Amino acid sequence: MKSIKLRLILIFSIIILLVTSVIGIFSIEIISRQLIKDAHTNLVTLAQTESQIVIAKMNEEMSYMQGLAQNTVITGQSSDQQEQIAFAEKEAVRAGYQSYSIVDLKGNARVLDSAGTVMNLSDRTYFQTAAQGKPAISDIIIAKDTGKAVLVVAVPIYKDDIQIGVLCGSKSGDTLSEIAKNISYGETG
Repeated sequence: MKSIKLRLILIFSIIILLVTSVIGIFSIEIISRQLIKDAHTNLVTLAQTESQIVIAKMNEEMSYMQGLAQNTVITGQSSDQQEQIAFAEKEAVRAGYQSYSIVDLKGNARVLDSAGTVMNLSDRTYFQTAAQGKPAISDIIIAKDTGKAVLVVAVPIYKDDIQIGVLCGSKSGDTLSEIAKNISYGETG
């Protein structure tokens, strides 16, 4: 009798162990899939939210540049070239720009710095867009004057409601990284 009792206990124990193991494996698989699905959904939502923040920041930069393009020092209505350069260098430091350039409608640019750098930007998409009267922001590009990665904000310059040129502001190529470094997901990332 002991042997039958022992065998029954052993058989039922094995059956219970197998059933609970199978249930445990299925539960882990279901929970893992749901966690992955939730993480994916949360990351998509986070990416959409953060992209709106980046768009808002870029719109803010365009608005700032449009305001600057209306300044009489920039339009040349109340200043000479030296006053433009002094104003632009001081404003660039204050606003976090590397430099500003005034570009005629043919693409000939004069960097507003003491070096007096000149270049032609007619081949740049951001210039072409701004020359058509629409503000533009470039992708991260290599600047012709410095050879460094930059993000350029370009806006039309108007004088008496006639477009006379384009104002370009160059920001560090790390600008988007600086915005993105504040983005995190969870505790580590």
